[in-house]
Amino acid sequence: MEGMHVSALPKHKGKVMVPQQGWNYISASHSTRLVVSGHAYFSNSYAMTAAPLGWSVSVSRHGLPFIASVEKGAVIGTQFHPELSGEVGQLILQNWLKTSPDGRLKRQPHNHTVSEAWKHKKADYFSPSFSPSSSPPPLTTVTKRIIPCLDVKGGRVVKGVSFEGLRDAGDPVALAMEYQRQGADELTVLDISATQEERDTAKEIVRAIRKETLLPMCVGGGVNSVAAAAALLGAGADKVAVNTSAVRNPELIGDIAAKFGSQCMVLAVDARRRIEEEEEGE
Repeated sequence: MEGMHVSALPKHKGKVMVPQQGWNYISASHSTRLVVSGHAYFSNSYAMTAAPLGWSVSVSRHGLPFIASVEKGAVIGTQFHPELSGEVGQLILQNWLKTSPDGRLKRQPHNHTVSEAWKHKKADYFSPSFSPSSSPPPLTTVTKRIIPCLDVKGGRVVKGVSFEGLRDAGDPVALAMEYQRQGADELTVLDISATQEERDTAKEIVRAIRKETLLPMCVGGGVNSVAAAAALLGAGADKVAVNTSAVRNPELIGDIAAKFGSQCMVLAVDARRRIEEEEEGE
């Protein structure tokens, strides 16, 4: 499309990580009718830095300002994942579903809220000539995230200390729904006995949680091959975590990342603090 430009997100060691994986703030322009301002969930290494002519946009920033969404009539394209973006994503999808084929909303559009930091730059940043060479206003970047972890064994969530003295803590689907209600940003599900029992991670639990929640979900336990990772991603996981298998087969990390993208690959490290006593005489 005329005027559109896509480029890789810049890497700044220790400051900006690529791919961008997590929540970031999007600012909707005064002309958008479907997208609203708020935090959305991203997973991207590339981004549109100049919008096609005649399209309304929202913008975000990760190393550089970029186009977070474009819309024209009933057509919308997003760099973020509306289906994983909580209330903001749900409202965007509702607006789109209530749009007629000719682009008219069947109800009044949502009243967008644009931060004060953007108001004086609106003409520059919301025009088709928007580019990363413009001087960016201060914006919130990736936010802190609340990520509950469900340790699952035998189809139930369990609690213990160092995986010992386990006690039943409830149904994983019910707990996932409750964490979503309380505003959790993501969810981690660990099948803590899969590796020890030499079996695949319980995919039925992943499917059940995905059916009832919109939380981005990382799943681990028993992920020992690319095929195992594919099965979990197909069941509804957004990321897979590798722990023991990364020690046994370090190449697995690169294999999964190459197949599905590095944003899907999480290395889980169980760390223990060790205090070594100094030997006498030293």
